[in-house]
Amino acid sequence: MSEEATVKQPNKEQIKKWKEQHGGLYQFTLPDGKIVIIREPKMKDLERAQASDPKKQKPYNFNRSILENCKLYEDEGVLSNDKNVLAIFAQMDEVIDIWDAEVKKL
Repeated sequence: MSEEATVKQPNKEQIKKWKEQHGGLYQFTLPDGKIVIIREPKMKDLERAQASDPKKQKPYNFNRSILENCKLYEDEGVLSNDKNVLAIFAQMDEVIDIWDAEVKKL
């Protein structure tokens, strides 16, 4: 967990501070009410995630890398449960916002 992580769930003031520091934040809420908060991935995080599985043999390495490198907070024990981790991975597309660009030949 990052050095910024807190022991208790972050309050509104902490969330505001993280937003000022990192830009976008994402909260994953699991069925049991526990949460994980990550910051928006930057280009270096995406590059690191792509490099985590150069042979593309372990499909979860990309998501695992994003989660580990961008995590600001997790409730105790959330990521020790495979079902929770898979639920977060299933929503990772919502975090990685890739814009479309128009291309035309000049």
